[in-house]
Amino acid sequence: SNGRPMSYTLAVVDAGLLGLTNFKTPDLHAEFYRREALGIATWDLFDDVVGSYGAQLERLLALGGSDEATAIDPNANKSRFPPVVRFLGPFALAANGRAEHDVQLPQYIGAVRVMLVAGNGSAYGSASKSVFVRQALMILPTLPRVIGPEETVSLPVSIFVSEPAIKNVQLSVETDALMASAGDKRIAVAFTRPEEKLGMLQLRAGRRLGRSHIRVVATSGKHTAASDIYLEVRSPNPSTTTLQRAVIEPGKSWQQAVKWHGLAGTNNAVLEVSALPPLNLDGQLDYLIHYPHGCLEQVTSGAFPQLFLPALVALDPQRRAAIERNVQTAIDRLRGFQQPNGGFSYWPGGFTSAADLQWRDDWSTTYAGHFLVEAEKMGYRLPPELMANWIRYQTDIAQRWSTNDNRRLAERSAGRAESERLAQAYRLYTLARAGKPEIGAMNRLREGPVLSTAERWTLAATYQLAGLTEPAAQLVKGQRIELQEKSSSDYNFGSALRDRAIILQALVLIGRSGEARELVDALSDDLVSGRWHSTQSVAFALLAIGQYAGGKPFETFSYTLTTPGKANRIAAEKIISSTTLDPQSGAAQAIGVTNTADRPLYATLIVRGVPASGSEDAASQGLSIRQEYAEAGGAPGLAISSLEQGTDLLTRVTVTNTTHRRVDNLALTQMLPAGWEIRNERMEGADTSGERQNENNDRRGWLLDGSPEATEARAEYVDIRDDRILRYFSLKAGESVSFTTRLNAAYLGRYYLPSVSVEAMYDTTQFARTKGQWIEVIKSAH
Repeated sequence: SNGRPMSYTLAVVDAGLLGLTNFKTPDLHAEFYRREALGIATWDLFDDVVGSYGAQLERLLALGGSDEATAIDPNANKSRFPPVVRFLGPFALAANGRAEHDVQLPQYIGAVRVMLVAGNGSAYGSASKSVFVRQALMILPTLPRVIGPEETVSLPVSIFVSEPAIKNVQLSVETDALMASAGDKRIAVAFTRPEEKLGMLQLRAGRRLGRSHIRVVATSGKHTAASDIYLEVRSPNPSTTTLQRAVIEPGKSWQQAVKWHGLAGTNNAVLEVSALPPLNLDGQLDYLIHYPHGCLEQVTSGAFPQLFLPALVALDPQRRAAIERNVQTAIDRLRGFQQPNGGFSYWPGGFTSAADLQWRDDWSTTYAGHFLVEAEKMGYRLPPELMANWIRYQTDIAQRWSTNDNRRLAERSAGRAESERLAQAYRLYTLARAGKPEIGAMNRLREGPVLSTAERWTLAATYQLAGLTEPAAQLVKGQRIELQEKSSSDYNFGSALRDRAIILQALVLIGRSGEARELVDALSDDLVSGRWHSTQSVAFALLAIGQYAGGKPFETFSYTLTTPGKANRIAAEKIISSTTLDPQSGAAQAIGVTNTADRPLYATLIVRGVPASGSEDAASQGLSIRQEYAEAGGAPGLAISSLEQGTDLLTRVTVTNTTHRRVDNLALTQMLPAGWEIRNERMEGADTSGERQNENNDRRGWLLDGSPEATEARAEYVDIRDDRILRYFSLKAGESVSFTTRLNAAYLGRYYLPSVSVEAMYDTTQFARTKGQWIEVIKSAH
């Protein structure tokens, strides 16, 4: 406008997306020509004070944002299509010049803001304008976020007509192999004037799982509108695994039929052949990576063994890249667990555990830091403050740990005192691994109470890392490795399997790998036994064996694998040779393995699949579970087999500890039918989901459903997803707790209501589950 040349960029952005953060068009002139601050130094206590309110502030602060925190337009973020973000430039424009740009937009109805930012030397300027995007014929189809196999759903399509000439609209739906039309694929909708009408199509999910692509098309003369929807077809059931094992002598063969047991699209099988005893490596990694819960220990366990996977098995570039992504993602997630003091909380968001569960935070902090140390040594990118703050925190805790306090604790609880000693030994080990050994604290622990087997070996490895080989050797001189299985009341997620893995790590570090083979055999027996193991135990076992394998020279071996119509001779490149088998049509197939090596080989066939819904039964052990339904404001006892669309309802789940001891780390999984929606009251400005709040380490009880009559227990953490709510809590002996959730019967159709289950995450003997059932959402009679 001033007749000067300029360089500029253009941004076309969904106005609703900008409304989420109250984003303003950048004003470069105001930014670069603002008044300078006074050149004086100031001090405040902000960093020391604000950390106490971190968890509360996280709920109040908006994402991103710009300028002042002015009132956000409540209607600006109601865009009903995927948001538009287009960035163009930079461009150059001559003095008094004019330029036009064509911008291709996706399927979209609503307003966009066009923002221009320009500059020329020391001159800057900006401009913006809101533009409404529309066409004569538009459609908006709506589906749930997920659907289950063999479920039916009505697909409502809003049709918008803005020209009087449009009288008849043909509406059709196209699906892929995962979904099929359950009625007419094409319907006609008549219009007499510009308005909005609703067309209804019917869909049915098949028995195959995956991401379905659904395309809805509306045509009227020269006008066409199309919309693509991607719908996840998921099963509420977890994946199940079968194992077949064999020891194949030189020159001998092993024949085995691969029997698929899951729904189409869920079956996969892996054959592992190794010179070491079998590990069920693929099955155990799958268990860790796809574990449904996400506390600090479990996030770490899912990624930690993957650091050492290259030492065990040959990886193609695609799988290596996937592992690197998994590890880096875990590193980034850990930032959400770190507290202002440098330690980590057990759940994300900075929630400090109550005093009786503080051991979880302590052990998990050390465990997560151990993972970060090893990841950094292998070249992964770490935020510098993440490690520095963790080392500072761990050093402070290690220095303040007292053997006298531990002796006094032993008078009240010998098991608790032993667990705290192992936690201190592990803390010192990870500090030494990070290159920051605390020699004084190590000596105090060594000279304190009698050390257990795991404590002694861990401390010996710590001295070895610190370069003090003599005390390392003295600590384990003549020591026999005798471990007893620990109970679920252990205070550091312990088990004999986990402690054997800790000792194996120490043997490798001290240079006594020759004595480690017996431990490797014991770990192998546990991993392929079919018995349940916690995420902690499995992760430690795999990473210890990975460290053991990485420190030994590899002796190659070969075998011949026979599959239908093909025979391949395979020369192993690593200790474990892994081959993925093709499920083909889902029919059983035979494979054969012939040992062409000069020593016995261990073969393991791992077959996984997700079974069909409806096969689960109600069961309980140590816990009981009861689920009730009621209309909003009504009495319990609502029949849910057939609900009218739009019905608001409440579901209350009550869990009771039927044992005579406390049960910690319980996980309640409440999955819902695809046609029901969770009313997430967090999004309505109130945290009524069941999370504990911490103020001055005092957990307050809040009402779950906001009603005065509710007497709800408080969960330590609540994870609300599209089709399920996960709650985590502990129960004293004989204690009962209830959780209430607001729901809405939103989508017409027939759906499966999965079972509700509760389990102790580190003790498989404590569980309870209900039986699932089929339900319907029908048209309202009004």
